[in-house]
Formats: sequence, structure tokens, C-alpha cells
Amino acid sequence: MKILLISTHWPSNQRSGVSLAAAQHAQILIDEGFTLSIVGSHPAVLNENIGAKKKYYVASCGSAALYSKAQVDTIALKTAIDDTDPDLILIESWQTALSDAAIKIGSTMGRRVMMISHGVSVHPLSWLPRDIGRSIAWLHYLFLLLPRLIGKLSMLTTLSLSSHSKRFYDRDIAFKLGIPVLPLFNQAVHIQSRYIQREARKQQVLVVGYFSYIKNQLAALRLATELSPLIQFKFVGEKSGKYYEQCINFVRSSGIEAHTTFENDQECNLSEEIAQSSLVLSTSLTEALPITLLEAMAAGTPFIASDVGAVSDLQGGITISGDWQEYKEAVVKLLSDQQLWQSYSDSGRACYSKCYTSFQVRQQLLSAIQVAISSSTQMEAR
Repeated sequence: MKILLISTHWPSNQRSGVSLAAAQHAQILIDEGFTLSIVGSHPAVLNENIGAKKKYYVASCGSAALYSKAQVDTIALKTAIDDTDPDLILIESWQTALSDAAIKIGSTMGRRVMMISHGVSVHPLSWLPRDIGRSIAWLHYLFLLLPRLIGKLSMLTTLSLSSHSKRFYDRDIAFKLGIPVLPLFNQAVHIQSRYIQREARKQQVLVVGYFSYIKNQLAALRLATELSPLIQFKFVGEKSGKYYEQCINFVRSSGIEAHTTFENDQECNLSEEIAQSSLVLSTSLTEALPITLLEAMAAGTPFIASDVGAVSDLQGGITISGDWQEYKEAVVKLLSDQQLWQSYSDSGRACYSKCYTSFQVRQQLLSAIQVAISSSTQMEAR
């Protein structure tokens, strides 16, 4: 079977949850013997280090939001589809110009199209004017474009079948439209093979992710100012951009340099850092299923995370739905209560083994592909 996997970003140009997931899915399909070709919206995709048969650069930028004009080289996209003649087009993630164009063009060309959803971010992230304005700019997409796009799909995957989060608005639309929906979870990347007992770990809170408003590292830094200087905070992510500079300036102005460090993932062994930390902290505003939390559970490292998307499905830590003061209380509780820490450590490892291993993700992806092909065949027969 020939598959064309389309992702705006790949690890060669941006290391994010979506790009890492795209690379993982690509490798699974190659290992399973599918003839795989890939498309990306950055020239670096042509140098992506996987065994794809063909690689295509399709220039694109923007999205369907009113503040971000969508632009796509549709000729290059059609050429990639004609060239590869895929039995199935897989698309990694919503809300990019390339994703929307691939659904429209692929379905118009009579191809089966499957969306690997990482959730949607169209509702307000908070009640701040900035977030309300952002949400208003997505209203046209939310009520008009997104339902039309979902109606063109042969299959949609979701990170959670049970969560009531608005991040899974696309899943609920697919249910209403009768589009097949199956789970496809994120997969851990950095896994330490050995378990480290609590007493042998660093008194360290680990925060992982590229520096941005939606990752919300400033909230973690404010937390650091409220806790004992004996608790180290380590931030791992690409050290660049205006938000990163804001974080550095905050550290300097707050006088917490002695117990706050910044590294990119090339400067440290991330799997070891996760396994050696006392806890992993995620203050993200929008991530539906952070890969770092899966890696934390695999290592038996309890987490504290904002209650977004499918995070409430995870059993390895404390989810926070209130203000940042709750983060402080949770950190103090986990670091001071050995029995509680061990309980979350054990339940996290059990949850990971039950639901989120690479074998289970592989089986989910293959099952979704089979349903996408069979459901489209049944529709054509009608």
C-alpha cells in the first residue's frame, strides 16, 4: 500500500510534539512495509533522516485564522499526490494551511484522507483579552470550515475517546457526521531503561518544551520564586526567541539564577534528566497529550500538569485546573510526601505500560489505517 504522510513540520526543522509524532508514524509505516512518501512545508524535509521513498517540499504558511493568511503552493501539492499515487493520504495535525489544503485537494482528487488529530485549539485558552481575540479570529474555521473538512475524511484519530475537553471538538463533530474515529495516542521518545528510586534522584523540577506563550514557562518561573532555593528548576528547550528572552529577564530580575538552569536537548540526555528528576512540570495552555508526560510516566517520575486535553486520562500525577497557587501546593505536597510520590510513580508506570507503549501506538495506527481503507471502500460501494 502506498501512503503519503503530510506534516507541516518535521524534526529536521522544528522539534515539537507534532513533528516528533510525524517522524514516529513514518518510521512505523516504513517498518511495516508500506511504501511511504512524505511532504513538509520547510525545505529541510528533503533532508529528513527517514527511509521515505520520496520527499516533497510544499511551500506554505499561515492558517485559517483571520490574523494569519493561508498560503500554499497548491501546484506542488497536487504534483506530490499525482507523483506518489497514494492509496491513503495521512495528515498530521489541524490548523495549518498545508493540512487544510491537503484535505481539500486530496478529496477532490478522489483520494482517501485520514487525519491524525492532535486536537484543535480554537476556544479561548483563558479569559484574557488576547486569548478571547484569538478565539474570535477562529470562529469562521470553528463553525464553517472545520465541519466541512471533517466531512471529507475517511477516518479521524483522537488522543482521547473519553475526555470532555474542548480540545477534542473535532472528534465530536466527526461522531455527529458518522466519520469513523479511533484512538491514536502520542508515543514517548526519550525513555530511560532503568528506574531510579526517589532517594537517589535530584531535588529537581523539570520543564520541557520550546519556549512560547502556549507552553507558559513564565508560570513555572513564577512558581520557582515561591519555593525553596534548594529545589532546582531545569528548563529544556531551544534557547531562542522573544519568549525565551522574557524568561531569562524574569530569572535575572527575580534573583533565582542559582536554582534555575536552561539547556536545549542537545546539551543534555533528556531521558536521564526525566528519570533523575523528582517531578516533571507542565504549565502548557493547549497541549492535548504532552509527550513529556508520557516519558515521565515511563520513568516513574510523577508530574504536575495543567488540566488540558487528555491529561486527565493519565494516572501518573496531579492535574491542575485552577490558578498557579495550586501548582505550588502540588509541588510542595509531592516533594514532601514520600508515600504520595511513590503512589504516583507506581501508577504512572502502570498506566504507561497499559496504554502508551510503542507497541500499542503501532497497533492503533495500523488499525486506524485499515478502517480508513475499508470505510472508504464501503462508501464507494454505496
